[in-house]
Amino acid sequence: MNRRIGIAAAVVVSMLLSPAWAMAEETKSLRDVIFYSLTNNRTILFEQNQRVGQKAELKLAEDKFTPKVNLVSAYRLTRILLENQQAADNDSWSRVASIGPEMSLILPTGAKVEAAVLGKHVNDEDRWNSDEVDDLALALTVRQPLLKGAGFQINNASIEQARFQEEANKLTLKALSNQAITSVIFAYRDVIRAKLALRIAERNVLRSKDLLNGTRALIAAGRLAAADITLSETSLYQKQIALADAQAQLEKARATLLKTMGADLAGDIDVSTEMDAGNVNLVLADAIENARQNNPVIAAQKYLIERTAKDVELAENDRLWDLSLIGGVGYGNVNGRINGRNERTEIVAGMELVIPFNDLASETREITAKTALKGARIQLAEIEAQVEFDVRNAVTDVKSKWGQYELARRARASAEQTLADAVRRLSIGRASNFEVQSLQDDLNQTELNELDAMIAYQNALTDLDLRQGTTLDTWGISL
Repeated sequence: MNRRIGIAAAVVVSMLLSPAWAMAEETKSLRDVIFYSLTNNRTILFEQNQRVGQKAELKLAEDKFTPKVNLVSAYRLTRILLENQQAADNDSWSRVASIGPEMSLILPTGAKVEAAVLGKHVNDEDRWNSDEVDDLALALTVRQPLLKGAGFQINNASIEQARFQEEANKLTLKALSNQAITSVIFAYRDVIRAKLALRIAERNVLRSKDLLNGTRALIAAGRLAAADITLSETSLYQKQIALADAQAQLEKARATLLKTMGADLAGDIDVSTEMDAGNVNLVLADAIENARQNNPVIAAQKYLIERTAKDVELAENDRLWDLSLIGGVGYGNVNGRINGRNERTEIVAGMELVIPFNDLASETREITAKTALKGARIQLAEIEAQVEFDVRNAVTDVKSKWGQYELARRARASAEQTLADAVRRLSIGRASNFEVQSLQDDLNQTELNELDAMIAYQNALTDLDLRQGTTLDTWGISL
């Protein structure tokens, strides 16, 4: 349901709004408040901050097959002290300086390749002799697993797990953002409710004052007893108390909205009282299917199941024998002042087999992974059942709240007409002051009932959006 609740085709709840109460120029629409909250709500900001680290973890996982290169350098000074006193003068010194790059690489097949180039300069000297040696060494080794850790599927599993986790993280952010925006919407409508309730209270005070003035006129004309003035004054005082309470409730609602938005609590905000009063035709089966397709909690759990399935695959592979092909080549070139030049080349090829016995750790990892996978599937079934339960209740609530709003609107219209008739009858002495005051109270209550019913209906639609996971979609927001 791509609605724009509170924005498009707004219908002003006319009986609650008096032309005398114009809105401030800096009125913020619900859309304004929502988009402000996207960059200031602390819940959303916290989760967006978490996403920075989560993206870094994905980048690290996807870097698995990138060559890792280090530059290694060292300088060592060694002095050999002889214990023989006569040979004390023969203490020797050795100075070694070395530098060279090292490279390691993991291939998608599981093969591990290591290469290194090392250049050394050695200076040995004692009392009688000194020698300088330049040593260049190159080495390349390859180890290809054939069972444990072998194959594209196993070696790509960790990357796929990281990508599944990344998708789940995105959906978690969406779910939390849906909840945060829903809280903002509810808080915004609480301000609307408080603002319109204040207007109702103000009109109620004006009606009471008019009745008091009318009562005085009728008493002066001898058509009402003087004692009736006390009843009118008491009613006015009670309505003024209710007005003061309504003003306090508006201030509280505004402070709550500012806090929910992440705005400065010392600031002020005025809201638009426009609300979409149209009925939304809901089909339960469509709403449930929409939730199954869009609810981020369901989708995130499915990705976590895929990730856990990879844990099982890795755990099963980890229990295999470690059989590997091993190959390598090495080259050394030593050039010394005393011994001259010496070159050597080595070629290595072979196989290595490691057979584990009593490896409870690997067995436990496999059992734990399979248990976690089964648990994740059970959780998915529970989440889907809970979402369907929530959607069914939300649809019922929307339909019920619309019916209550329709009845409340009719009750308010009837109360208005009844009060108007009673006022006319009071003017000709055919109704009592007490009757008119009672009808004023009835009208005041029916106005509040209609306001509450409208807010409850709008909130029910917003809650249905939340249950389906479409809050951000409804407002055209993409994270």
